[in-house]
Amino acid sequence: MILRNLSWRLKVPLAITAVILVTEVVVTTLLVTRALSDGRRDLEASAESLTTLLARSLRDPMLRDDLWQAFEVLGTPLAARGSDSPLQGVVVLDASGQVFVSSEPRRVPVLTPASSLPEPLAGIAAKATADVRFHFALGRGPAGPELAAAGPILAEDGSRLGTVLLDYDGAVYAERLRSAVIEVALVSVPGLLLLVPLGWYAGKRLAEPLAQMAQALGRVSHESPEAVLK
Repeated sequence: MILRNLSWRLKVPLAITAVILVTEVVVTTLLVTRALSDGRRDLEASAESLTTLLARSLRDPMLRDDLWQAFEVLGTPLAARGSDSPLQGVVVLDASGQVFVSSEPRRVPVLTPASSLPEPLAGIAAKATADVRFHFALGRGPAGPELAAAGPILAEDGSRLGTVLLDYDGAVYAERLRSAVIEVALVSVPGLLLLVPLGWYAGKRLAEPLAQMAQALGRVSHESPEAVLK
């Protein structure tokens, strides 16, 4: 009822402003959703590539039971990671499900059972050792996001030698997502601040003739045509 009683000078600008706001909210939501989805997809793709590369590099050291060479293989991706990379550790399980080598031997010692690994490594290890597919897990733990990936290490004949586990820092990943959302906001908010005043101004310009026409029609019944035309 309140909207019906408003003048056209307010109705049209309000309608245009509402359309701009709704459109901007929908577009911003889609952009944020896409940014979050792309962030997860990119991380999952890089994790799969890294597990495949490590699995091939670890094949010979595991066949020779060369723990030191395997440890050097794990150090390569960690040394080459960027400052914004969430990768924080690599664990390799042998065929029996025990730790063969770890990038952090003090935190994850050799011969530690997979079930005794910290989460989310223990959870993804249980899934990964049951088949030969790549696995990626993204969940929420007590301290924030928890991420891990796992892939099989196969011998030339296809037999399983072990499993590569990738441990990710959830805080770094969350910061990357926040940065992506902030970038979207920095694009969307200035556009919104510009379009709303322009929409209001354009609405007032469009509504002015309508308001004048409505006012003239209201005077027709009780004023002379000459007075209405003035």
